[in-house]
Amino acid sequence: MPVRTGAAICAVAAALACGPLPAADAGTAPPPLELTLREAIEVVLRNNRQLIDARLDRVVDRFSLRLAENTFRPRFSVGPYVRRTGTEADSTGGAGVASTASVAVPTGGEFAVQLSNAAGLGDGFAGARYSNELALTFRQPLLRGAGTRIATAPVRMARVREEIEVLALEQSVIDVVSSVARSYRNVMQAERRVEIRTESLERAKELLAVNQLLVRTGRMAERDVVQTRADIASREIQLLAVRNALEAARLALTDILDVDSRTEVRLADTLDELREVQPLPIGFEEAVDTALRNRPDHRRAVLGIENAKTRLAVAENAKKWDLSATLSVSFAGDDGSFAGSAGALSRRDYGAWLDLLIPLGRAAKDLQEKDRLAAAVDLRRARNALADLRQRVDIDVGNAIRELELARQQVGLARTARELAQEKTEIERERLRLGLSSNFRLVTFEDDLVAAEDSELNSLITYLDALTSLDRTLGTTLDRWNIAIDEVDRAPAPRAEAGPP
Repeated sequence: MPVRTGAAICAVAAALACGPLPAADAGTAPPPLELTLREAIEVVLRNNRQLIDARLDRVVDRFSLRLAENTFRPRFSVGPYVRRTGTEADSTGGAGVASTASVAVPTGGEFAVQLSNAAGLGDGFAGARYSNELALTFRQPLLRGAGTRIATAPVRMARVREEIEVLALEQSVIDVVSSVARSYRNVMQAERRVEIRTESLERAKELLAVNQLLVRTGRMAERDVVQTRADIASREIQLLAVRNALEAARLALTDILDVDSRTEVRLADTLDELREVQPLPIGFEEAVDTALRNRPDHRRAVLGIENAKTRLAVAENAKKWDLSATLSVSFAGDDGSFAGSAGALSRRDYGAWLDLLIPLGRAAKDLQEKDRLAAAVDLRRARNALADLRQRVDIDVGNAIRELELARQQVGLARTARELAQEKTEIERERLRLGLSSNFRLVTFEDDLVAAEDSELNSLITYLDALTSLDRTLGTTLDRWNIAIDEVDRAPAPRAEAGPP
């Protein structure tokens, strides 16, 4: 990385880590920002508002996964109470606290431990008596809600949803990186067009000087110079137009980078470094396999089917009878002192029972069947969406490869055409010096040269954009630019006013 460019990107990164770039003082333009394409991508990953919003959404997504994974973690609760009851002849009261700890297990069952401590008071709060009870309970569903596949379904679905959300972020990153690459090249293209029109105008002025010399030597009539003067005026108009297009392209790049709109973004990369084109190193079948393996939308569709299958299994299980077995054991004791009651857990009670709940009537059964039908329809739609996507991947890959190969061939042909147009113009310019040609012919050849230079430029930009499109189609954009989605996902989002809690 050049020193000047590295310093610029470090300054921008430091500012973005604390928040968006502050607006410059009125009347003070921000310093120019010189960036390579790779550095521009680094800036956009930190500062683009679309990605900032996506990362803010990920804060909620990760917390939702945390909630789902709490399913099999212990839960604790404490319930203190105070009571007072009585009649005209007598009154009693008491106070106590019940503490409960429970934990769900992957089989669908639940362990619970409850400890109750109470103090009973007689009339006038005299004759206090203390009691303690420790109860251990285990409840296990046998039909509805039984088995690890059903019990762990919420956690599995939450983890799959988390993967889907990460893939959605990955798709957003790919779209933004592709956009900034095209916008960066649009500025390169606009700069080169300004150079082409400037060089063309200089050649026209040189031609005017040659014409004036020929007029002074009597080898050209004064009226023949009009054509050259008109050509100069036309080329000046063209130069104004391409300069305006350059400013528009710079503003578009500034908008994507989300920096101050008055910042002059300068390009450190040049087209000369990108002129070499290579044959496509990948075949159609290999490209399709790569796309199916890497594309975020395809991976999301596969994960969607996985979740749809889980939802259908849960809906089918919900139609079963609610049969569960419960085992319990409790220890209790009471005494006139709290310490005595705690050490007198002599009474033991054991229990084992089955609970069966059978839904009756169409109202209950139809509701469960509706959920099952909805889950079955969602699974069918997910499979259809995946099949449609796979067909679209084949078409997209075929189009991307064909367009890239066409662009590669056009670069070579356009380069040859430009070289021939340049040679033809030089020959005609020499013929004019010798009085063997006319201004009209040379101006026509100059127009042909400018058109050929534009065609070569356009074909090269089209080729580079086709490479970007192929990467996006194959899902290899992040690999191309060495972007780790985990780092983007965990990067702190710049805060405009206040960050997330």
